[in-house]
Amino acid sequence: MKPANFLKFCLLWLLMTSFSTFAQGVQFEAGPWSDVLKKAAREKKLVLLHIDSKDCSQCVEVATVGFRSPVLREKYNLNFVSYRINPATPEGAEVAGRYSIANGPVSLYLAADGSLLHRFNASTTNAIQLSEQAEIALSRRNQPSLVQMEREYTAGNRKPQFLRTYLERRQSVELDTEEVLDVYVKSLPADSLRSAPTLLFILERAPVLGSRADSLVRRDWRRLDSLYRFGLRGRAAQINTGIINKSRAKAVRTRDARLAFQTANFARSTHTRDERRGQYVFEWNMLHFFRESGDTARYIRAAIPFYELNFMSVKVDSIARLDEQDRQNFLRSLSQSPGSRSAGYAPNPHGTRLSQSLNGAAWSFWEMATEPDALERALVWSKRSMEFLSHPNPSLMDTYARLLYKLGRRPEAIEWQTRAVEINRQQGMPSETFSKALAAMKAGTLKPGQKN
Repeated sequence: MKPANFLKFCLLWLLMTSFSTFAQGVQFEAGPWSDVLKKAAREKKLVLLHIDSKDCSQCVEVATVGFRSPVLREKYNLNFVSYRINPATPEGAEVAGRYSIANGPVSLYLAADGSLLHRFNASTTNAIQLSEQAEIALSRRNQPSLVQMEREYTAGNRKPQFLRTYLERRQSVELDTEEVLDVYVKSLPADSLRSAPTLLFILERAPVLGSRADSLVRRDWRRLDSLYRFGLRGRAAQINTGIINKSRAKAVRTRDARLAFQTANFARSTHTRDERRGQYVFEWNMLHFFRESGDTARYIRAAIPFYELNFMSVKVDSIARLDEQDRQNFLRSLSQSPGSRSAGYAPNPHGTRLSQSLNGAAWSFWEMATEPDALERALVWSKRSMEFLSHPNPSLMDTYARLLYKLGRRPEAIEWQTRAVEINRQQGMPSETFSKALAAMKAGTLKPGQKN
């Protein structure tokens, strides 16, 4: 199964299908987008714009179940005009494009003028989580309009205080801040870059490596080192992660191998006390760049030694012992502090993380690799990913079945995919995607990249 969807299917499945249609949750508008904002303004409501995934039907199914929850009915229908689009359609692509979104799943919470108030980058069946997203948007409804601030910026307002507020608003809804941050830094008096609060504000905006803001911040390395040591108060890792993520995203977007290397090297430098971990994050960042920028040959060439060294050498039994120890610690914490935590299963972090990583690597080979040797290697990874978990996972089985199919082992693939469908249904999860893949396997038409 596609790695981006693996965690979504580890969420608790909330079954709400016993409720009748009139009792179900969010009501979505059926008309054109142009009418949605007008209705929101007329009724003095906010807007929920949910953008479905155009290539992940499981994500669509998950969102449908989540939004049907009666728990959401009052909060959403009283406060929001809701609209749902498929970015693969002409209108869906046009509406999503206004917010620079090529594909979902993502839920945008908007003011009636189209200003972005909040963004939720997922689909989920968890009605409580969806209710929380609505609350975040409602808490921001009286903030200055982002649309108005964009107009003011376009009109030439370069006052530092306005730019600070504008940067904070853009960052709060995950809009790009690189250009505005460079403009802000340019607007400052030269001596203000000696001010710790100003430097901290710039760092908290996660300047892209090599940008004007980044260069100015790092010009006085002694001052910067002092800030990291004494001024960030435990926020250094969070700030560095933001810088790495934004720089890596730009490198992919612009196909900039130099920036990708610079980003990977910066990531490595944040682990000076653990050289092995530093090398790991360097290689992982480069792998991400090769994959996302479409450099298939370099990705496959680098991925094989990376996953063999860092994942296949790990013993399943040792991970099982760590997970059991975590489970016992969790149970002890419940008995020592009754009522302080909600009852439930203990997390399975070690096995789950390893399983997810290997499944993601195997899936990428299903999508990208063509050589039998590479596909056989991915098949071993996929099988190992299932061994780290104590229960059958249909998403992992789906990946394994697809690799078998691509290797020409069609009867085995059909057998594994049939099991994935059956287990998925037993667990109460949507089975449409797995069923479509099974049908395509039987017909001999399954291909990477298809909507199945």
